Amino acid sequence: MFRRWLRTKQIIELRRGDLVHVVGESYYQDELEKICGGRSRSGYSKPVTAVLVPETDNEYDEKAVLVQINGLSVGHLSREDARSYRPLLERMDAQGQQGSCSAMVVGGWDRGSGDQGYFGVRLNIARPESAHPDSEPSPGRVERRRSYTGVTSSSRLGVGFVDGRHYTDWVEPVKEMKRAKRYAEVLRLLYRLCEAAEAEATEAHETLAPWYFEQVAIEERRAGRVTLEVAILQRYASSPFAILGKFDDRLQKALKKLPPNFQSAG
Repeated sequence: MFRRWLRTKQIIELRRGDLVHVVGESYYQDELEKICGGRSRSGYSKPVTAVLVPETDNEYDEKAVLVQINGLSVGHLSREDARSYRPLLERMDAQGQQGSCSAMVVGGWDRGSGDQGYFGVRLNIARPESAHPDSEPSPGRVERRRSYTGVTSSSRLGVGFVDGRHYTDWVEPVKEMKRAKRYAEVLRLLYRLCEAAEAEATEAHETLAPWYFEQVAIEERRAGRVTLEVAILQRYASSPFAILGKFDDRLQKALKKLPPNFQSAG
């Protein structure tokens, strides 16, 4: 009896860099729901690892790149992105390698009465010429490290910093200030942290960290300033790097508490 051994490709984690949207997720909603363990009322912003697969037998596009998570197909790169990354992925394939990257599954809420949100997938990956860890990083690209908040942190001073500290390093001080009931002080700081997070997300084309905006909303609600709570939630939602639907439920509840004349003006 002969046994055929299949060669397993080495998974190589590609560098982070740009926010890349996956297309065609609407055809893979069941798979994405399975990855997340079902729908939830508030939806998801679930960090995952995606694998990029050159799809040689795609009848619609010979240069297609399939995106898989946990071994399940969840969508494709756009035609433009597929043609950018395909040469790199083919070179890796010839060397027995397969590219992976950090990703986020977003959306997927179910609030009843037909209010359901599609699951979506966003990738975080450097441009093809610098994505492989053996290649030279792009000039001027800020190298980033993982932080305990689950978002990235710059390794040099500049964008994303407040008073010499990266915005992700302010999480524990913010919590301590809130425990000490220094509410006015912490709110001033939180607005600055939101600005820092926005600046870094814009520069790096990365997902905008929601925690800081949520904390502002909590503090404005505590102070009875519902209009400002609405404003910060809408500010987050308007960012092109926001997590889709992240604060939809909270925003709708806050809108209902506004004076009627304010609602009609909006």
